Amino acid sequence: MAIEINGQAVGNIGFTVKDDIYRYNAEIGYWISEDFWGRGVMSEAVPIMTNYIFQNFQVNRIFACVLEGNIGSMRVLEHAGYRHEAIHRKAAVKNNQYLDEHIFAILRSEHKQLNAAEGSK
Repeated sequence: MAIEINGQAVGNIGFTVKDDIYRYNAEIGYWISEDFWGRGVMSEAVPIMTNYIFQNFQVNRIFACVLEGNIGSMRVLEHAGYRHEAIHRKAAVKNNQYLDEHIFAILRSEHKQLNAAEGSK
């Protein structure tokens, strides 16, 4: 899905529900133009997409992969209730450099607890 601000597409967010033994997992991914970094756009979009996935699909776990050094994206996921689960060492290549891949995830039960806590405020 496109992320639109003032009629201009400035990024996107989407997900893929996995299959076979991973069929109760969905991978979320997103991107936003550097001009919009640090404005809270993804901090708003990721929880909305997370809610959408849990409400409309039979998944138990949503996960995201973040390359090392992308602290902003890690904070967005943590803010949305995702937990840091693992580091796949030097699992990706970008600009001819091997980079660690950080895995963040949230379970349906954790999401329900977050929503219940938010509702009681």
